[in-house]
Amino acid sequence: MCIHSRIVFTFFLVENLLTLSTNENYETTYSDIAYTICRTTSKGDLPEKFDLRDLGYLSKIRNQGRCGACWAFAALASVESAYNRRTRIVHNRTRNHHFSEQELIDCSPNTGGCSGNIISNGLKYVQLRGVVKSANYPYEERQNPLGCRGAKGTRHTIKDHCIIFPPSVKRIQRLLKERETAIAAMIEVNDFKKFSDYDGKSVITVDASTGEKFYHAVNIVGFKTTYWIIRNSWGIEWGDKGYGYVNFGLYQIEENAFAVTL
Repeated sequence: MCIHSRIVFTFFLVENLLTLSTNENYETTYSDIAYTICRTTSKGDLPEKFDLRDLGYLSKIRNQGRCGACWAFAALASVESAYNRRTRIVHNRTRNHHFSEQELIDCSPNTGGCSGNIISNGLKYVQLRGVVKSANYPYEERQNPLGCRGAKGTRHTIKDHCIIFPPSVKRIQRLLKERETAIAAMIEVNDFKKFSDYDGKSVITVDASTGEKFYHAVNIVGFKTTYWIIRNSWGIEWGDKGYGYVNFGLYQIEENAFAVTL
């Protein structure tokens, strides 16, 4: 599971660019890179419900196992959904892309690997360097002690990634509907047991404090009237076959959310 006991996100908005600052445990070589703010183009009423699962753009649910690399899984789930969508629209065929989480774990600069990282580092790596398919760099459920290995194969990149700021339910809804790709988001959970034991039969509406918080990366893949549909990376036995339902505003889910552009 992906548990981070402490992480601090601070945002400074300057000339429409966002620079992400973290505590020393999550310092990154990308600290001098500004983050684009997501723009929406649509206006008017939003639908009462929207679900990417209905469109067939989501890859199969993954299981990160004992490696705390939720950040890599969430980042690549967004990228995969964008590639799946393009394959369907441009080539009129279905393809379930699976990119290498292990490459991000081993190769993304100054990351914690299986000890945690931030979503934007994974997305920035894909944007600048590209990522190979998982078949070319298979998942090991650990950070390889030999470090980054040069994997052969086509490198898949993204044109850009952006942060949804200021945080807003409506902004996330519009981006989901416009781009039809998964949003990667960091959540802050108080009741770890309730979240980890979630069976997907109801909407999570309360997160009572039980002690130390933990931080986890997921994907927002849809919404209904009062809640988000989220995708986890704990296998199909968690929640509703790997998906969950979380009230708007819970877990501070809207506070650190990212979208990608091919």
